Amino acid sequence: MAEKSHSFARIVFCDSGLGGLDVAANFISRFRDCCRVKEAEIICFNAWPRPGVGFNQLPDLETKLAALRQVNGAIAELEPSLVVYACNTISTLLADGNVALPFPTETMLDAATELLADGLRKNPEASLLICGTATTAQSGLYSKRLFQNGFADRKIAELGCPGLATQIEYAPCGAMVHRMLRHYARQAAEHFGGGKLLLGLCCTHFGYTDLWQSEFGRFFDTVTLLNPNAGVIEKLLPSWQGKYTPRITAKLLSRVEIAGEKQNALAPFFATRAPEIAEALRAPIRDKNLFTF
Repeated sequence: MAEKSHSFARIVFCDSGLGGLDVAANFISRFRDCCRVKEAEIICFNAWPRPGVGFNQLPDLETKLAALRQVNGAIAELEPSLVVYACNTISTLLADGNVALPFPTETMLDAATELLADGLRKNPEASLLICGTATTAQSGLYSKRLFQNGFADRKIAELGCPGLATQIEYAPCGAMVHRMLRHYARQAAEHFGGGKLLLGLCCTHFGYTDLWQSEFGRFFDTVTLLNPNAGVIEKLLPSWQGKYTPRITAKLLSRVEIAGEKQNALAPFFATRAPEIAEALRAPIRDKNLFTF
């Protein structure tokens, strides 16, 4: 068994959508030449429950947890060496321990909290806007964690951005994303009154668009982006760094169809850094019975 652990690993990156591909690409880029295993199979698991209905469209917490339990059952059948929940929405749903995790896991929570806290320490005069999905913002989890770590006197707000992740999947710098970000920027300016702003990108999709600076820069003196998609991989460094240059394969599993527009929009993000992910996105494996929700 010990020898097997050094020869092969199957790492699953789970997201409700395609933001987790960015985290998977960061893993490949970081460990391409310094991994502890000789062969790494990367599985990107799209946990989007139904066509047109993601986790944020499910009616209540219990329904979301029920869907997540079925997702985890399907992941368990893959016998993963590690599951990275490359999704802030799912990570917040897991926070209370109401869903069993029968495999080694990493979520976005610690990496994101550490990045946000570090940003506040380095910029004591700045406001912090934590942007995420409706589920992430409604949980208030990141604010609570920051308050527990001594930042209760800071200007911190969480903003749910319904539909933004989906629009980014279709066109990261499209007109709809422009309009949505400008709307959110105005809201933030009304709340904070301008000045220096830290923007916590607490949805793994949000780093695909480079419009944050231009849109929020209309209302704030300086805008600093805090994207934890790389930090969550750095947290894995002690246990995954090693002497091997592994053979890497990747595939994308999805219960729902992935539109060609999304493939064309996002594949270029990985073409150089992790071409394995780009190829997996171009040829997703669709299984309507991937899980039963």
